[in-house]
Amino acid sequence: FCDGFVRANGAGIVPCFTNVDCGSSGNCSLIKPRECFPDPILASGIASPGYPVLAGAACVPPAGSGAINAAVGLVGPEKLRLQTRATFFCSSNPTQTYEPGTGGCP
Repeated sequence: FCDGFVRANGAGIVPCFTNVDCGSSGNCSLIKPRECFPDPILASGIASPGYPVLAGAACVPPAGSGAINAAVGLVGPEKLRLQTRATFFCSSNPTQTYEPGTGGCP
């Protein structure tokens, strides 16, 4: 945010990426992370032998660019949910696939 035009508590009002964006509103020097995340952040997957859904949450550190940090809200949480398909192979023949529930291994 531009530092020359702020609220009474010092929080920025005018968003910016560079000093050019601020014009007469000072310099682009106030950074405030987004506050739009629930607490706690939950990620749930699905346990399935053949089609599990992986899920997780993590904290993402700042990028090397202040403009990128401001644009995507870094530092902040990341949530991932990924549909997958598991392929099982027979222990007696590692080239033969096994379908859970149907058998098929020698």
